[in-house]
Amino acid sequence: MGTIGPIMGTIPSSIGSALFGLTRQRVLSLLYGRPDARFFLNALVREAGLGKGTVQRELESLVAAGLVESSVEGRQRYFRASRESPVFAELEALVRKTFGLVDVLKVALAPLASRIRFAGVYGSMARGTANARSDVDLLVVGDVDYLALAAALVEPEMALGRAINPTVMTLAEWRTRRKEKSGFVADVLSKPLIPILGAVDELAESRADRPARRAAARPTGDRKTARRSAPAARRRRTR
Repeated sequence: MGTIGPIMGTIPSSIGSALFGLTRQRVLSLLYGRPDARFFLNALVREAGLGKGTVQRELESLVAAGLVESSVEGRQRYFRASRESPVFAELEALVRKTFGLVDVLKVALAPLASRIRFAGVYGSMARGTANARSDVDLLVVGDVDYLALAAALVEPEMALGRAINPTVMTLAEWRTRRKEKSGFVADVLSKPLIPILGAVDELAESRADRPARRAAARPTGDRKTARRSAPAARRRRTR
């Protein structure tokens, strides 16, 4: 019996790509990324950046499956995510954790990734309690310039239709505040957190960090040299 290997050319670039085609990802990211909002067809076409016929066929398929509901007012037909669907909560969470939020932010932060130890979404978006007016609370730990980060988040804000509020701190600041039993860091860690880059567990001080920190704090030279130089230093100060 031969071994089964990967089929070349079919490896997806993300979870969203493995589950859905591009058109479905973009339509679902709009509808389930903003489940309290409703869109008319032309708005969906414009925001999805796809052809009208392509988006219309996708919408009809989602309506038929009960995942999207539509209504007509005047000459406009509106679409929104169907909260009556038995899989609404699961699909909303899937979209939020993949192409609807995570993938958008991951692409935006990629140019800054070398300076980021961890990035993740906390708050109402991570808890699944966001409404149409909710912002995206983004935590970034690393050596990142705030202005460069703000510039990188302009396009994601437009794509998600939500303001993004970044909280930035260095690794040293994170570790110091992590020791506190209360406060911002403790609150973030006690609630759902959606990782974008890195893993929050990797921010803890490792054993390998401790010898290096102690060595950095240790005075240079051996003890005998230090003892010999101390009296001379005191004599210089008293002259």
